Amino acid sequence: MVVILAVEPWWQNPALVVGTSSLGSRQRIASRRPSLAFGPSEARKMRSEQALSIRSIHRRVPSTSTQRESRLPMTVVRIPQRLDIDTLPRFEGLPLDRILTPVTPEQFVQAVAEITAYAEVGFDTESKPTFKVGELSNGPHLIQFATPEKAYLFQVGVEGCIEAAKAVLESDRVLKIGFGLSSDRSRLRSKLGIELRHYLDLGTTLRYHGKKGQVGLRGAVAAVLAAGLRKSRSVSTSNWANRSLSEAQQHYAANDAYAALNVFLALDDEAAASLYERIVDRPQRQP
Repeated sequence: MVVILAVEPWWQNPALVVGTSSLGSRQRIASRRPSLAFGPSEARKMRSEQALSIRSIHRRVPSTSTQRESRLPMTVVRIPQRLDIDTLPRFEGLPLDRILTPVTPEQFVQAVAEITAYAEVGFDTESKPTFKVGELSNGPHLIQFATPEKAYLFQVGVEGCIEAAKAVLESDRVLKIGFGLSSDRSRLRSKLGIELRHYLDLGTTLRYHGKKGQVGLRGAVAAVLAAGLRKSRSVSTSNWANRSLSEAQQHYAANDAYAALNVFLALDDEAAASLYERIVDRPQRQP
């Protein structure tokens, strides 16, 4: 799928398109970006048919003891809402032989080396669901990472898992990309003592045209990749604490992280550049 992006600075005429560029998602996903290289690539600019609009807005940030009141740009990427998700071609996730589950400290070390070789990776977590009133989850039980080539499933409780996950999640050299990362961040901090750093939550940066609510992974895959991401409720509510994950669980977990990465890499370079300011580089203060 080829995408066109129109940059619409709020202080200029909204009808004025100051930059358009696009890149086919398959071509883009097969390549790596140098770390922190988010500028548009002039050599790869071309036109396409579908538009996403980027609109910068400003909101006032309340003063704190460490941050004075200021006006900061807040970028939102507008995407079309697809109502035909179930009829779209199925999203092509990773095959099982490219989904790795480390089980020894040595395998975790190797996994970290492979993951951190990329500037951007997909990220998500899974927790064993709770079904009783008042029952609290003790997750996360699974931490997923995805590169353009492979996915890695880190099972919490396996020797070497926490250290390996910490090396990736707290790294400021690898951008972690996902959807709805607020709860993941909170659970990682409170349950595992891991501070999620240098990450981008596409759920807070993507918006449907004319709507204010956040966009979920399935809707983003449909809008940006023109594909349908099938998500089984029976799998999503399965026991993620099991040491032996079923093939369905492995595909589900891996492709949540892999799809998020695909969405980001399929965005135009103008969009990626505009989203740079939305990257969270350090732990947020607790109230």
